[in-house]
Amino acid sequence: MIEMPSLSVAEFVRFQYLIEEETGIHLPDSKQPLLVARLSRRLRQLGIASFGDYYDHVVGGHDPHERTVMYDAISTNETRFFREPRQFELLTGTILPRWKALAAAGEREKRVRIWSVGCSTGEEPYSLAMILLDAFDPDEWKLQIDAGVCGRSTRPPRSRNGTCGASCCAVLGRRKATFRRGRPCAA
Repeated sequence: MIEMPSLSVAEFVRFQYLIEEETGIHLPDSKQPLLVARLSRRLRQLGIASFGDYYDHVVGGHDPHERTVMYDAISTNETRFFREPRQFELLTGTILPRWKALAAAGEREKRVRIWSVGCSTGEEPYSLAMILLDAFDPDEWKLQIDAGVCGRSTRPPRSRNGTCGASCCAVLGRRKATFRRGRPCAA
């Protein structure tokens, strides 16, 4: 059995800071075992004996591609429509209605801008777009979603070209009319 290198608290804090500064991904202290599990394989592949040495390798500019490899290793690499239901429930049940009320009272602009970072094949920003279009009239509100790719998905790309397989159509429910299975989106 291969022993995993240990990660000191100080080393973990260095990784936490780097990862949050560069990607916006916050790793709470409880995620230290996850970081060890996900990066240990990479250390073995590179023949690096410690997390401290790996950190120096990543930030030292020895291999500019290695930061991307590291971020990909710690990312979930999973994408699907409405992936985190509680987040969407918070948006639709609390946040968006509050914004509408504040706008109606003249206390905020009729503008929403959302940044969706880890959206490998696009289901997350499409989910956000559907929620926003359900909540706001785009003729009255300025709606913007900035989407960025921060890794790879364990599923093949679909939404990039507006197609949808049977599994995602089942999740979309009433919104599935926007998509046609295996064909570009009609909307």
